[in-house]
Amino acid sequence: MAAECRNYLMQVIGLATAEQANAVRDEGLATLDDFTSFDDDDIKILCSSVRKPGGLIPDPNAPAPAVGRGARNQNPVPPAMVANPGFKIPAICESRMKDAAFTAKYYDMIGRRITGDSMSADRIHEFKVLKELQKNHKDPDKLPTISKSFSITKALDALPGYLRERFGCRGVALSYIIRANATPGDVPAQALGSVTSPAYTSIMDELIDFSPHQGPEFNEDNATVLSILKEITKDTTYVSSVTPHVRARNGRAAFLALSQHNMGNTRFQKLVDDAEVMVTQRVWNGKNTRYILKTHIAKHRDAFNDMVLSHQHISYNLPDGRTRVTRLLNSITSNDATVVSAKTQILASPQLEHNFEAAAEFLLKCCNKKLSQNYQAGQGHRISALKTGKRKRDNNCEKGSTGVSLRYHTKKEYIRLKPEQKKELKEWRESQQEVKKQNISAVNTLQEQVQALTQKLSEISRPVADAVQSVKAAKSLLKPKNPLRPPVRFNQRDNDDGEEGPGK
Repeated sequence: MAAECRNYLMQVIGLATAEQANAVRDEGLATLDDFTSFDDDDIKILCSSVRKPGGLIPDPNAPAPAVGRGARNQNPVPPAMVANPGFKIPAICESRMKDAAFTAKYYDMIGRRITGDSMSADRIHEFKVLKELQKNHKDPDKLPTISKSFSITKALDALPGYLRERFGCRGVALSYIIRANATPGDVPAQALGSVTSPAYTSIMDELIDFSPHQGPEFNEDNATVLSILKEITKDTTYVSSVTPHVRARNGRAAFLALSQHNMGNTRFQKLVDDAEVMVTQRVWNGKNTRYILKTHIAKHRDAFNDMVLSHQHISYNLPDGRTRVTRLLNSITSNDATVVSAKTQILASPQLEHNFEAAAEFLLKCCNKKLSQNYQAGQGHRISALKTGKRKRDNNCEKGSTGVSLRYHTKKEYIRLKPEQKKELKEWRESQQEVKKQNISAVNTLQEQVQALTQKLSEISRPVADAVQSVKAAKSLLKPKNPLRPPVRFNQRDNDDGEEGPGK
């Protein structure tokens, strides 16, 4: 084992001489298994000790003592002593030892043998990449609390992916806490030329499946998962499945309880029913500017994802691509010419008619912006900030690239802003003024159009009214006379022929 470690330090780590390797071994790295006891700081201290060990050693350049008959009667001269110069350890060798220690720690955790082959230069380099990923990793935003729009089914479906992006105390994704098999057994041997066993292509995936469910690190990671479950079930009835496991800080047990209580066949059947209602009854007509075509298509996509999830647990036939496209087109009832034309082209294209994603993309490209993009600025109510209770309004308004809150600032607030924030705030205010001017111009134009239309209608209504009066007058003349009515007597003295009238 000692010879194996010395050879490893020279052949893989890159130490030039056996003396350097022996000096490193004297500091505690006697065998390859000893790498598991070192971290980056320990390796740094080890290399410093080898470079500057301290103390004195006999001067290797001192002259040899005299040899002869006369030298026997003389007092022996003690050898000259000098400071121990130590051994040179190149920076690259120190870096490789750190990578080897990092690799050995994970091998030891999952039960893989630590040998010269498993700790080859290529394999410890792969772990170095993992080390950099862990260093630069940022946890994702929190999962939302379970609500009407974010159901328990969606939450439990999203949880594994969320935990896959969260690292625990071991540097392993927290999804290892809720994996199906708590005791996977011995880790398989590495594939030839690979850092993992044959069934894996990612180091992290293998660590997730074989990290042990024991030890202080596991206990802390298990408690972290419990905290996440408490957060997403807060103020809901589902918290009752989590509460019994709070005292033991057992996130895995809480997850299994939530799954057992809420992922039965009845719930999946309801999930399918709701998805079917969405894709067959919900329509989009383009009249609601806040419910845009892009959102409508996304809801169809979410509904299909729910169908796929349910299909894994209950007997359900998934709709094919053509059925999905047909349902989408039937749900679009807008009479806009562009929309009608796009629907026609989709039905005429075999490639689009059988591919939901291609058809959806084609619709969004063809349709007018007002029908497919987000609600434009200035077309509705805008709230610059919202303040309720003790919350700061900065948390409820849009932020600029410099971090400045795009809202009204008091004089004291404005003074505290940085120059680049003041500049961005000024540009934002100018853009808001421009939007306001455009809105005012649009309103004025609309008012002018309304006035012109009103005047035109007034001009048209006059001859119509005159014609109606003429018709009424003609009808009155044609109306039959009452035979019982007495004859009309003329009051004029003479009639048209110069004769006296009937009353004479």
